Amino acid sequence: MGVFKEYGLPCPCGKSSDAYAVDHVGEGFCFSCDKYFENDGKEMERNMEGKQSFKTFPHRGLSFETLKFFGIRTKFIDDTPVETGFPHVNGMTKIRRMGSVPKKDRFYIHDSKPVPGCFGIELFDPGSKESITISEGLYDYPSIYEMTSGQTASIAVQSSSSAKRDCTYNYDHINSFKKIILCFDNDEQGRKAEKEVAALFDFNKVYRVRLTKFKDANEYKENKLDYDFLAAWKSASKFSPEHIISSFNDVRNALESHKEDIIGNYPFAQLEEKLYGLHKGEVVVIKAPEGVGKTE
Repeated sequence: MGVFKEYGLPCPCGKSSDAYAVDHVGEGFCFSCDKYFENDGKEMERNMEGKQSFKTFPHRGLSFETLKFFGIRTKFIDDTPVETGFPHVNGMTKIRRMGSVPKKDRFYIHDSKPVPGCFGIELFDPGSKESITISEGLYDYPSIYEMTSGQTASIAVQSSSSAKRDCTYNYDHINSFKKIILCFDNDEQGRKAEKEVAALFDFNKVYRVRLTKFKDANEYKENKLDYDFLAAWKSASKFSPEHIISSFNDVRNALESHKEDIIGNYPFAQLEEKLYGLHKGEVVVIKAPEGVGKTE
């Protein structure tokens, strides 16, 4: 496969609308599904022996400038991208293999031992911005930085399982920012990690980004929904455990969303406005001075 001449094309796999790149003979690589395809759209295997080179290579929706800022470089063999390295402040580089690689074999640590701490944190001086945003994906923290136009310091834990360890290691640095914004994956592991990290800091400064359209930040970037992500990021609310509501709007919405439990309405407008009707499972006690006719 030669040097790519076109980018941002739909992938033959059908899973991405803009992650496919092709060379001058029509052969291509999809940065979403990590597969190679012949010019007729048929998936092919690649022999990865040849001349090596390393360069900053725009992919996964990320720009050259953002990848260069974070020092993220891609290894090429005969002009084919095979691995991307993510540098860590403690001298570790985490490698993501590209191509048709089983998920369990997709990542490895290059020429060093695993060390605790967050990716990207060395690029932001303590308290240098109003907020710091913490995510868990190697492509998420540069995506957040790019989609927010650098408004926030953007870092990533090494995985959801190591989130508490990594943030504890960088506690003083993270805590130096006025706002700590959590943007973990919208799945069970991400929500668990989110709770563990939130518990480390003053709850008054911890906020949560609610992702609704995709699981993580890079999926927003890949699908060119920068504005949607930015809106969600700007609307980050103070962290609170699941199923706990505190604002009047949240209480009102919760009551209105369970109208099927209403079994009757009060005949008095002011009482109805305050109590939202009679509901299943409720016990209503009416008190008044003696002799006013409570039972009539």
